[in-house]
Amino acid sequence: MLFDDVECVVDELARVLRPDARFVALLGGGPTADGHDAFHRFASLLPRGDGFGVGDKRASSESGWHELFAGWRDISFERWPLDLGGTFDEVWTFLSSSYQLRDVDRERIRVELRAAFPGERVPCMVATYCATATR
Repeated sequence: MLFDDVECVVDELARVLRPDARFVALLGGGPTADGHDAFHRFASLLPRGDGFGVGDKRASSESGWHELFAGWRDISFERWPLDLGGTFDEVWTFLSSSYQLRDVDRERIRVELRAAFPGERVPCMVATYCATATR
């Protein structure tokens, strides 16, 4: 679920959570910092400037999380690298369903990604974050 105004969401969380309740969020972080894998190549093939950024940028960084949840306690932001490698079809299903690709781009990206990873197992490393805050 996407929200246009993250501050309103944080205010609503503060309203509905009891004192000392913990809020936990798993946040997509995109490709890992380095590596030659399908997610890095996929990201490089996405059209630029077409609104592929999702949500408030503060929600995807530790400093932003501290800003959004100012006044909350026990704020943490842990980075978890995930190995989502597998067959090309498995990796493509994950990547293509994670982004709203335009029909005009979908097949081009699929063909170029397959050409970059012709082997049986396709490496795919992604970063996700576990962010927590206590009201």
